[in-house]
Amino acid sequence: MFGLFGDLVHDYGIIEERHRFLMRTRVSLQLYKKSGEFNLVIKESNFALLAASVRYTRISEAQFKQLKNVVDDVYERANL
Repeated sequence: MFGLFGDLVHDYGIIEERHRFLMRTRVSLQLYKKSGEFNLVIKESNFALLAASVRYTRISEAQFKQLKNVVDDVYERANL
């Protein structure tokens, strides 16, 4: 990551992988720590015959509580 998100604390691995025709998409999660703050990074990698792309979404420590509330709500609504 070249220090973009800080030091890798934990790699949660690939949480989703999709294949469609000649395209493959992988979504993975990593936890980083930079300047004393934790960041959850969602990495989406797309591979095709002649192209590739990577997109990162950073969820800051300040957003963790909101994300937890959303996940708890989904579990409750889905009866998981």
